[in-house]
Amino acid sequence: MNLVVVKFGGSLVRTPAFPAVVSAVWNRFPQERIVNVVGGGEAADIVRAWQPRFSLSDSAAHWLAVDSLRLTHALMRCLFPRLVPVAAPVDLPENAPALLDAGEFMHRAGRDLPESWSVTSDTIAARCAVQFGAARLVLVKSAAVATMSRREAAARGLVDPCFPEAARGVPQVWALDMREPGAPPACWHE
Repeated sequence: MNLVVVKFGGSLVRTPAFPAVVSAVWNRFPQERIVNVVGGGEAADIVRAWQPRFSLSDSAAHWLAVDSLRLTHALMRCLFPRLVPVAAPVDLPENAPALLDAGEFMHRAGRDLPESWSVTSDTIAARCAVQFGAARLVLVKSAAVATMSRREAAARGLVDPCFPEAARGVPQVWALDMREPGAPPACWHE
């Protein structure tokens, strides 16, 4: 059974349809083991607003944003109580979907990444896919996606600048536009 890392964009959390979006994506991968990652959404936006207001360093803002992912993680656990929190491959459950504890994961496996807004939950999900040996990384967006290179996706602002390098070693990267739920995934090649 292949492992798939599915990253849900934080902007999706803003919509009441979020639980239905999650279920629809899971239904696309009935035979795979799934590790879910959720972006920071509004919680990360608060940190973005705090940085200039309080003259926070890039490093301080980075780690506050990582910590803000705990809020969307907690929301996912409320919505989907079957999810098992994981921070390392050894934590993966046999017969249940997993949810990356992004804060713990980053403190263990992300210390070498830049401590700035050039690293967001997209890069965290890519790092997770590499560390966990996933066959595929699926980025669920609320934006138009098309087949392109990972670098082009970063240049268009669909992912953060560190994503292309972080995703090296992930055999397949797919992007789904949840505004078009039935559309086929866009493949993002190296």
